[in-house]
Amino acid sequence: MKRLLFFIAFMSAAALSYAADTVSYRLSNIENWAFYGTRSPEVGIVAVNGRGVSMPMDVKCSIWNYDGVPMYELNQKSVLQQHDSLAFSFAFKTIAPGFYNAVLSDGGRVVKSVNIAYEPEKILSSEHFNDDAPVSDRNFTRLLKSVKEELPGVRRQFSIVKNKKLSGKEKNVYDFKMNSRDDKVIKGYLAFPRGKKGLEAMITFLPVEGRSENPLADFTAKQQMVELVIYVGDRGDGEMYFRNILTDAAICMEYIMNRPEIDPAKVYTQGEGDAAALSCVASAIDGRVRCSFVASPDFSRFLECFTAESVAEGISAPVLFGMGLQDKAVRLQEDFAVYNNIKGIKEYFIFPAGNAVERNKWKYIRDTFILRSGE
Repeated sequence: MKRLLFFIAFMSAAALSYAADTVSYRLSNIENWAFYGTRSPEVGIVAVNGRGVSMPMDVKCSIWNYDGVPMYELNQKSVLQQHDSLAFSFAFKTIAPGFYNAVLSDGGRVVKSVNIAYEPEKILSSEHFNDDAPVSDRNFTRLLKSVKEELPGVRRQFSIVKNKKLSGKEKNVYDFKMNSRDDKVIKGYLAFPRGKKGLEAMITFLPVEGRSENPLADFTAKQQMVELVIYVGDRGDGEMYFRNILTDAAICMEYIMNRPEIDPAKVYTQGEGDAAALSCVASAIDGRVRCSFVASPDFSRFLECFTAESVAEGISAPVLFGMGLQDKAVRLQEDFAVYNNIKGIKEYFIFPAGNAVERNKWKYIRDTFILRSGE
């Protein structure tokens, strides 16, 4: 056993030594993620030479738009001295507000890839439709109106069974099931703080993908809140998909607001991934929603079928967006197409180095937003 541990320690030391004896790269301005006005977008990289010899540098910066179309290719050459560092900076002019991907390579080897933005708050349209999925002439408001008209005739059927594994001293947790519009069983979790009434409530919409055994720990509401976690899932194609998920969301919100433990004036929604779009439009579905939270959203399915203007049109509650800058650029472009068309109270936060929102920071930002909504 001692020999094995010694071998591991030896290999670790060798790996560290090798890592120091090479060229490493870091982005020099990742925090300056957005550029405005006449200021050209700029990408900076620092190369650090850990070797004892000088290194020729042939650094290239390729700029791509959010559709994956190449725009610019910039190049700089130099010599990086031994045990020294060298900064490279590339600036480019943009054609339109949007998100851009900068791919940095040295000698043909990709060393960094980063998303940056130019005038993100001027993005108003995604112009990204799927002609194979026609939905109500691309008008989300019109489809939603039709869904609301159908709601009184949709059968409501719910069941909750106590989950002893997830329940604790402060909260009782139940396995939640609901019959959907298309007679499928929608599953989730329902958590109640013990012995309290007049409570705030959070409805959390999550995609089925990445489902864990305890979503209440992964994406939690504040401890004193009732929380309903619902897995949206894939519910058909085209117009039927939207009719199903919008009806399910409406019934979930109705269920929570009618619970005797809950103050219906203090119901919030949150969501992530492709389920975040449901949270975003929750107040358009039910005007009693107090605030909506949208984390690492993917609006691509919505914006394949509807205009960004119509998706945002009926949103009446304050909305908070949280986005990781290093998500796929097409998502960021679409996120802002929706965000910028929302007419009411709204805020966004960008996590520059992240592919997704940083959970602990996001929870703090979200809970502060909730407190401010009560002012």
